[in-house]
Amino acid sequence: MSKRSKIILGSILVLFAIALIWFGKKNRKNILQFETETPFKTSITKKTVATGKVTPLEEIEIKPQITGIIDRILLSEGDKVKKGDLIATVRVVPNEQS
Repeated sequence: MSKRSKIILGSILVLFAIALIWFGKKNRKNILQFETETPFKTSITKKTVATGKVTPLEEIEIKPQITGIIDRILLSEGDKVKKGDLIATVRVVPNEQS
């Protein structure tokens, strides 16, 4: 090999090495940093939110046997009742027509 061929081959190898280093640095991606937390024990409660309309299977009309003003309501909406349960107390107002 002549001296000229060695210089050309050496120049090509040096240019190739420079190109590898330059492209290697260019393609290097930044390392992503993630926040981490330490694990802990807890209880999981499952909660569900739904929208819609609730319709009863059966509706019952409640009529008092006397007239008056409701003094106290003894139950809350949604409470279960049985026949004969006291639902409210009524304050009897005298009838002005008689």
